[in-house]
Amino acid sequence: MNVYFQVWSQYEVGRYFSNSLYYSLLSVVITIFICSIASYAIVRLKWKLSKRTLGFFLLGLMVPVHSTLVPLYITVSKLGLNYPRLTMIVIFVAFAIPFSVFVLS
Repeated sequence: MNVYFQVWSQYEVGRYFSNSLYYSLLSVVITIFICSIASYAIVRLKWKLSKRTLGFFLLGLMVPVHSTLVPLYITVSKLGLNYPRLTMIVIFVAFAIPFSVFVLS
């Protein structure tokens, strides 16, 4: 038990855990809000492009996340985004939208 307390205090695991919790909760709340509105519009509202819009969201499932990490890092660094928390949350939400719209639809 002493080893766990030592690791928790010496390596700041609590701080890292709280950062992960912050990123995760905020990303999930934003994703659910955006995707529930989009899914409702796609499924319940009958309009010409509803099936194509769902297909467009499903195209995002075909792109592996890991293949976009290096270009995404280069783009973010060139844009000079100095807000790492906001940048991380936007990236998490962007990668979660296709699957969330699929599940909610």
